[in-house]
Amino acid sequence: MKVLVVGGSGVAGQCAIRAVRQFDAQAEIWSSSSKSADVPGAHHTLHGVDLSKADGLKPLLALTEKFDYLFHTPAFGSVGAPVADATKPEVESALQFCLEPMVALTQKLRPKMTVAYTAYYFKPHLLAFYGALAYVKYATEKLAVENPQQYKCLRIGSFVSKATRGIGLLLQRMSKTAPHLKPLMDEYAQSGMKFSDFFFKYIGEQEQQNVSRGGSYHMTTEEDIVAAHLHLLKGERSPIINVLGSDIWTEHALPELPVEMARAGELLGK
Repeated sequence: MKVLVVGGSGVAGQCAIRAVRQFDAQAEIWSSSSKSADVPGAHHTLHGVDLSKADGLKPLLALTEKFDYLFHTPAFGSVGAPVADATKPEVESALQFCLEPMVALTQKLRPKMTVAYTAYYFKPHLLAFYGALAYVKYATEKLAVENPQQYKCLRIGSFVSKATRGIGLLLQRMSKTAPHLKPLMDEYAQSGMKFSDFFFKYIGEQEQQNVSRGGSYHMTTEEDIVAAHLHLLKGERSPIINVLGSDIWTEHALPELPVEMARAGELLGK
């Protein structure tokens, strides 16, 4: 087996690499990074791949390898703003960074399967601050539902990472000038906790209330994400694979969008 992991240094990319190595010890792993260091666990690293640049995709498009899987992890959007307030330019910018490069790579490299990463963007706790990224995640899942033979989505619960810690810090900095964050910050003020600890506790409580299917719950860990990748690698045919803690389940249809995302068609240009 031969795979390409775009953005292999992050948590999702590292989990993909770990899962591939567990599934097939002989697998050949290619990966990309925006930095100069090699991606841990990969046999080949393409350095300096920066999707924020106009020609950032060129090194990947130039590959001639035949890949079984393309794992595409990059994510970017106007996080911090309410999903309902996202603008068309913000959504277009997020699409250009996240979704369009994945589609271009799929069309050029023709992997047997392309794997994308989404979230519970349609649930109340993310609607408050997931911004334009929610629409990109929806568009990505729509692509997978309509083309399950080519695309799969791993819809992953919140997990501790540099990115999620960064979101927490961003929200804290924005709170003085962002009225939509007042309920969250009022709850934080009453908690007596450090904001980072409060933020993850809040996310966990919201997931348990609004996402969990019941039973025991814990915030999603890297081990859980690896397990979800292994579930996919074993031949799962459903377009969406959910993971929340140790719970894994699949779906064939898009979620019903909340009223906050009523402009999805307009913002996505369809």
